[in-house]
Amino acid sequence: MSSLDAMNAPPHPSATAQGDLQHFALLEASVARLNDIVLITEAEPLDEPGPRIVFVNDAFERLTGHRREEVLGKSPRFLHGPLTDRHELDRIRAALEARLPVHSELVNYTRAGEPFWLDLDIVPVVDAAGRHTHFVAVQRDITERKRVLQALYENEQRFQAVARANSDTIWDWDLISDRIWWNEGMQSTFGHEPADLPADSSSWTRYLHPDDHDRVLKSIQQVIDSGGTNWAAEYRFLRRSGEYAYVLDRGSVIRDDNGRALRMVGGITDLSSRNEAAIELARLNRALRMRSACNEIVIHATDEKGLLDEICRIAVEVGGYRMAWIGYTRDDAEQSVAPVAWAGQGTRYLQDIPLSWSDDKAVGRGPVGRAIRSNQVVMIEDLESDPVSNPGAKPPCTTVIAAWWYCPCTTASMPTGHLRCFRQAPATSAPKKSACCRN
Repeated sequence: MSSLDAMNAPPHPSATAQGDLQHFALLEASVARLNDIVLITEAEPLDEPGPRIVFVNDAFERLTGHRREEVLGKSPRFLHGPLTDRHELDRIRAALEARLPVHSELVNYTRAGEPFWLDLDIVPVVDAAGRHTHFVAVQRDITERKRVLQALYENEQRFQAVARANSDTIWDWDLISDRIWWNEGMQSTFGHEPADLPADSSSWTRYLHPDDHDRVLKSIQQVIDSGGTNWAAEYRFLRRSGEYAYVLDRGSVIRDDNGRALRMVGGITDLSSRNEAAIELARLNRALRMRSACNEIVIHATDEKGLLDEICRIAVEVGGYRMAWIGYTRDDAEQSVAPVAWAGQGTRYLQDIPLSWSDDKAVGRGPVGRAIRSNQVVMIEDLESDPVSNPGAKPPCTTVIAAWWYCPCTTASMPTGHLRCFRQAPATSAPKKSACCRN
């Protein structure tokens, strides 16, 4: 046989068989060293005692604790246990009967009875004639991943439970994506429905009081940028009603192993009731100190003008009022009121303002006239919104005067004048304070 004939001659059967064996040995050695489990069963029968296991790799032995020779010829069903999902097994069975690939996550058990999670893909194998002969299952241990996911789920459930039980407004801010989550406190405390708010941090910053805005943002950014963990600030936060609440906001920064800030979680506590109570108490204390100082002046006064001037001065310096003045009633045709003493800012308007206590005149139906005629303290809590405050009697400095009160001065139960004090901020009704003013 020539060399050309030898090259064109078909391979010897023994050479072909030897090549197939080498190929199979290489394939088996490669599969044996995979970290994922490879398990092969016969395609028939699907019911017990099938499908019988014909091959498992080394990873199967390492993970399950079963020896290869112990499991060959058995059905994989012996790996199932109490936590194995029956509905998922039925779904796998339906796919095998239809000779279709199937993917699943399933709990199996080790030789020692310990459950573990598998991510598995099963595919049917056909021979040259097109018959389904085997199923190959490639399985990956995902127990640790499931444990982490379960821990995250439990933490989320605990967080949600705490957020629901807490009276504070809880927030969770993703610093990377600038997404912020609010609990129901945002609606119950401030009137803002979380579902209607922007998803980013503007759902918070848009409601900061303009005078607090830059200070608060600077303080929180400083903690984030400096590697800090805890942040807190007091500021004013706008309610849906248009009023501002005094709040205490506290948060903690969550960082990765490199110190990069990932998230902040915190809560807003509404301090409005506490602040309002403290402010009202301070006002009452000032009123009491003012009364005490006025009593002291009355004891030591040597003349009427000096007494009245001192009372106005005490109202401003001790009582904290922007301006105070005293007027005497006149029994003239106009039933006018004449200023006789004053102190504080904006008193120049007293030179031109028309004042009367006559009920027949428009100017007399204002707070001055009402206080004198009724012999009662009249308080204007908010100058801008009060419908009966006399426009003609408003001081020219209304940009800094927001509230005032009028106290009649009496002699033998007859009103002879009044004391009038102006505040820089709107006031709240306070019967105790009114009594202090009268005294």
